[in-house]
Amino acid sequence: MIFQIIDVLVRYQTVGQMRTFIRLIGRNEDGERVCADIYGIPWYVYADRWESSWTDQINEKMIGSLQRFKSCKCMTCVGVKNGRNEPCKTDQQKMLETVIVKTETVQKKSFCGYSAQPRTYFKITLTNSFLMRPITWTAKYTLGEEYAPKWFETDISPEVRFCTDFKITPCGWVEIDGVAVKGDLRVDHHYKVDLKKNQRIIPLDYSKNSPIVQLAWDIECCCMMDGIDRFPIAKEDPVITIGCVRSVYGKPELTEKTVFQLDTCDAIEGVKVVACPNEKSLLIQFCEFFVECGADIFSGYNSDAFDFVYLFERMEKLQLKAMKYISIEPRTQVFFQKGTSCSAQSGARETIKIFIPGSVCCDLLPICRMNYKLRSYTLNNVAKHFLDDQKKDDMAYKDLPVFQRKDSHHRAIIARYCVQDTALVQLLCDKLQLLTNSIAMARVCGVSLNAIIS
Repeated sequence: MIFQIIDVLVRYQTVGQMRTFIRLIGRNEDGERVCADIYGIPWYVYADRWESSWTDQINEKMIGSLQRFKSCKCMTCVGVKNGRNEPCKTDQQKMLETVIVKTETVQKKSFCGYSAQPRTYFKITLTNSFLMRPITWTAKYTLGEEYAPKWFETDISPEVRFCTDFKITPCGWVEIDGVAVKGDLRVDHHYKVDLKKNQRIIPLDYSKNSPIVQLAWDIECCCMMDGIDRFPIAKEDPVITIGCVRSVYGKPELTEKTVFQLDTCDAIEGVKVVACPNEKSLLIQFCEFFVECGADIFSGYNSDAFDFVYLFERMEKLQLKAMKYISIEPRTQVFFQKGTSCSAQSGARETIKIFIPGSVCCDLLPICRMNYKLRSYTLNNVAKHFLDDQKKDDMAYKDLPVFQRKDSHHRAIIARYCVQDTALVQLLCDKLQLLTNSIAMARVCGVSLNAIIS
C-alpha cells in the first residue's frame, strides 16, 4: 500500500505485552483513508559511560517503583486536558517486566565542546518510548549525582525519533508491507507493520499530494432573550446555524456546501440545507456530518478560540458527548488545551490548541496575524485585502435573534450569511496556498503538518 502521511501519532498497546507503536494516518492516490500501525521500533538513549551492573540496578529500581506508585498522571486518571500521553501506571504495573533491553557501544560526536574525533558512547535500548526520561531520573537517584552518567537525546519525541531513524518524511509518501487488520478506526484500509518480522516501511520520493479533504466551517450563535443585547455565552445561548464547505485538494469541482439551521429554513441555491427541529438535533447531525466527511484539514476563522470551544461547552451543557468522539479513533476523546504565547511583536496572547487525532485544525485568524500586517483582522477586511471581495450579505449581530424568531425566509438569510463566511475561509486558504506551503515546510523541517500549522 502506498499513501501520503498526514498525521503521525504515538500509541501504546496495553493488551498482552506493553509496546509503543507509531500510527501513521494518510490518504492514497484514490483518496481512500489509510492507517498503518508500526511496531518493533527501537527506542533508545545515549550515555557517556555505563557499567554492566547498572542495568540490573536500574531495572529493579524502576520496576519496583511501579509496584509502589501513589498517583498516575496519564490521560485516563487526570483527564485528557491535563494528562500525559503515556500508559496508565496500573497497566505498566501489570505488563512492564523490564526497562532496559540491551546496551552497546557506539562511536559518536557530541555537540557539547569541540572534538574532531568521535568518541565512545553507550546506546541503551529501552522497551518503550515513555521510559526515555524516567531512566535519567532513576539513574540520578540510584547511582547518585556524582556517578550518574551524562545523558543524550532523552527529550526527542517518539514521532521525530521514528521519522529520523527510518528516513520518513512527514507529509511525504511511503510504501508499507504489512498485514491488513480489521478494527474500529474510521478508515478504508488499516495495516499492521511489525519491523521485527521483516515487514517494511519504505519512504518514497514523490512531490505530488494526495486528494486531501478539507472542511471549512463556521457557527452562528446569539442571545435569544428579549431585550438583552450581549455577546453569546455557551452556558445559556444556543447555536442556531453551522455552515460547512467541503473541498478536495486539487479538485475544485468536488466542492460541497452544507448548512445546519435551527428550525425551518427555505432552500438556498447551491447549498444543502439541513433544517433541525431543536438544538440537540442540530449539534448531533453536525457531528455525524463531521465524521462522515472524514476531513483531514478543519479550517475556520477564529475557530480554535471560539467555535470549537463554544461547541464543546454547549454540548456539555446539553449533556451530549457526540463532539468528543468525532475523530478517526472513535474511542479517543477530542479535547482542547489553553495556553499562552508571548513574543516581542504581539506580546502575550492566550492560545487554544485543538487535538483531533488524524486531522489538522487550521485557524486562519492567528496565521494572518502572525504573517501579515493589516489594519484590521476581521474576516471581511482580510477577504477584501487578499481576494478583493467582501461579504455580499453582511449582517449585524443584533439582527440574528430577530431573524431567527421570524419565518423560514429570514432564517435562510442567516444560513446564507453563515455559508458565505465559510466559503470566504476556504477561498482564503486557497489564495494563500496555506496547505501547499505547510506541507512543503513540514517536509523540509521533518515535523508533522500539525506542528507546522499550530
